[in-house]
Amino acid sequence: MRKYLLIFICPFFAIYQSFAIRVFKTPSDTDSIAHHTTSLVIATDYSTNTNSFGRFDNSASQPSFSPSAIYYHKSGFAVGATGFFIGNSDVSGTETTSELDLQGSYLWKLGSVFSVSPMYTHFFYSSNSGVLKRSYSDYVQLGLASEVKWWSTDLSAKYFWGDYDEFMLTGLTNATITFDNFLHKGNSLIIQPSVEINFSDINYYRYISGHYKFLEAYANRYPDATMNDLLDDLKTKTKPLIRKLWEKMLMYAYIQRRINQLSVDGNLVLSDLFSNKKQLKTSSLGFTLPVYYYFGNFSANISLSMFKPYNQPKIFGNAWTTYFSAGINYTFDW
Repeated sequence: MRKYLLIFICPFFAIYQSFAIRVFKTPSDTDSIAHHTTSLVIATDYSTNTNSFGRFDNSASQPSFSPSAIYYHKSGFAVGATGFFIGNSDVSGTETTSELDLQGSYLWKLGSVFSVSPMYTHFFYSSNSGVLKRSYSDYVQLGLASEVKWWSTDLSAKYFWGDYDEFMLTGLTNATITFDNFLHKGNSLIIQPSVEINFSDINYYRYISGHYKFLEAYANRYPDATMNDLLDDLKTKTKPLIRKLWEKMLMYAYIQRRINQLSVDGNLVLSDLFSNKKQLKTSSLGFTLPVYYYFGNFSANISLSMFKPYNQPKIFGNAWTTYFSAGINYTFDW
């Protein structure tokens, strides 16, 4: 059932981080220029998989194409729109879905080292978007960043709401390595390796519980029963609830398939499928190696990313995921 853990696309935090180095820095000047220039950044990016704060749909890769336009005012205010076209991201895990994010933020510089940035994003989804993708309609974040020469750190608190709500904490640190006049005078190459850790209170089961309603009566009657207990009961068929379930399995083949998918975790307590309990836990650890090349008002980027999810149920998987991305953008300066 991992296909039902369809990821809503990285909202404004990821876009902001992606463009911050391009707009708030120049290859020859490490100070922020947010209060000195006004810019419009037009960009397009392609990724071989879709990452949302370290969470993936591991049933199939979800390549994505994402054009965007973001306007940065010299006062520190930014507003933009980002479109996403994501492969294998509908409920079946085979079709392309689309998304439009409208974003706004403000950057306050606190001296030469620290900055604070509140952000807001509203999501629009195509009608065929997956279950998790459409669970959130809005997103806010408050970020605190520090930058000392070639090293920077970002801490942020995030809150999502819509059909469900979720709280997340993110820590990100990176180093910036700059090569001026690379290949041609005035051009620059920037390498910015980063490490990211996420904590969240997401309840993964609530996104698939609707597909296991046929087990709810059994889970309520036997609240401590595990998946192994259910499989044993299905062999004996002595309990009335089990006999009814067996009849449904004979009538509907999808029930057998879903039970087989749940059986990867024999210790799963079935009542947890229908619980609203949430607890803040480590959700992912990520490493990213982006490379930016600046030539005039253009910049191009390529990136290698690796993410390891934590504390996900076995049905969703906790394997490392590696993917590549590339993009190009043009900056209009005033």
